[in-house]
Amino acid sequence: MREGFPLILALFLITCASGEQLTFHDDFSGYPDGSSGEPGWEPLSIGWTVKDGRYVNDEPVKVFALISSIPHVRRLKIEATLTVMGKSSNGWKVAGIALYENSRNNWHLALVESPDSQGAEHFFELQELYEGVWLAQNLPRTKLAPEGEFNSGIGWECGKPYRLRLTLTPQRILGEIFDSGGRLLFRQGYRFDNPRSVSLGRPALDNGGFIAAFDDVKVEAEEVVEMKEEEREIPRYTKCAYEGIKGKRTGFFHLEEKDGRWWVIDPNGCGFFAIGTDHIRFTGHWCEKLGYAPYHKNNLEKYGTEERWAKETVERLLDWGFNLLGAGHSESLRYSGLAHTLFLSFGSGFASYEDIVPKVHWTGFPNVFSPKFERYCDMRAREICSKAKGDPWLFGYFLDNELEWYGKVHRPWGIFTEAVKKPPQHSAKKALIDLLKRRYRSIDELNDAWETDFKSFSEILERTDWGEPKSVNMERDAMDFVALAADRYFSIATAAIRKYDPNHMILGCRFAGNAPEPAWRAAGRYCDIVTLNFYGRVDLDTGEPIGLV
Repeated sequence: MREGFPLILALFLITCASGEQLTFHDDFSGYPDGSSGEPGWEPLSIGWTVKDGRYVNDEPVKVFALISSIPHVRRLKIEATLTVMGKSSNGWKVAGIALYENSRNNWHLALVESPDSQGAEHFFELQELYEGVWLAQNLPRTKLAPEGEFNSGIGWECGKPYRLRLTLTPQRILGEIFDSGGRLLFRQGYRFDNPRSVSLGRPALDNGGFIAAFDDVKVEAEEVVEMKEEEREIPRYTKCAYEGIKGKRTGFFHLEEKDGRWWVIDPNGCGFFAIGTDHIRFTGHWCEKLGYAPYHKNNLEKYGTEERWAKETVERLLDWGFNLLGAGHSESLRYSGLAHTLFLSFGSGFASYEDIVPKVHWTGFPNVFSPKFERYCDMRAREICSKAKGDPWLFGYFLDNELEWYGKVHRPWGIFTEAVKKPPQHSAKKALIDLLKRRYRSIDELNDAWETDFKSFSEILERTDWGEPKSVNMERDAMDFVALAADRYFSIATAAIRKYDPNHMILGCRFAGNAPEPAWRAAGRYCDIVTLNFYGRVDLDTGEPIGLV
């Protein structure tokens, strides 16, 4: 029998269990402002906050909040009052209540607004996501029979409350929406006459693109479904990469210093020189001009299935001397002879919520001074790292890819310049002013050092036009702020990983060729390996890089 260890997969064994009715009611009056709603609620993102007795979310992408005490069920009624207060996106926007089996399988009953470019029209909907495919209930393979349709033709309005009700039975799902006076505005149902459908789940709230406020959530649930994650045995790591260097057999890739030189040691205690390549992906890259991914099309024509492609690709990579799957690889390549990496995208992900450098045309830079940044990193690490902590084939984690450390001005103090542009209530702007107040006892002392004529620290906080250093001392302070931001980024991100996975290496954040000196220093303090992406050339005669900074 092949030796191995269990790995949790997203496959489920389902066993129905009978029991008494489960109920839940929350009017959010018992929480302090700023609460995440935990432990009664299980928010799957950082944007859920109790405010003025309502549960508010303003995230630009679709997110869910589950009810902690209600498991997966086959019979369910969830009601909630929803008021859309505004919007946080110019694209498609939805807010409502949901039946949540998992992130790839769910229903929602929602208030919807079309993109601004399409007129920002308002309507109601009951829609299904099945195996990652949206509007599944209307597609030929997963089509369900509609029933109970009613639409008053009255659109919803911002600032007005609406009562949403979603009812699930083993035979059907029904969504209803009422105005504040109890008048029915919308009703839509579907029969589960196709086994390819989402017919069980947990009650949830969802939002994406709105500033949505929820209140008076009520749930009745029956026929609990026990969800058991199936364990798959994966092969043990049996390789010994380089016997000329020996280290400890820890069962994981790690670092050891030998005669003044740092080595990566593989799980079996042998030296390891990583040789990998990025973007080995069955689907390839999408070509907007063609309207498809040529590599994916070629793979389908040549191999027929991803499984066959993966088998031959791994054989080819091993034959060429590769031993590592770099960033952007297909998961189907794993556990067949090549170590692999994982991406966490802490910074670029959080920059979509709160930024110092706006996420426009590139990755941005997160607002590491936001109290939500630590929570975001913790949620990401809990989701990914806790599941990977026992994997001997995992080489390590990339924190991010090519964050905009130089800001939009492409200068070493770019993060400082971008923070100056922020409004006075922005936490990064406040952190900058706090740094200056600690350094200078008075505004006169700052003006003498900077060769400026500010009237007060309040003026510095309010103004947004002074972000370019005009003196040596001002540049020094700007770089010290960059150092502060870098330390917060690396300390918070790496602590989140090590909280859930103390076993694996942290591989830095893949600097885009270079980064300000404080960023390099902070990366060295907190990461096992510091990484950069190099786009220069190599002299084939000498093997020396050309253009490496």
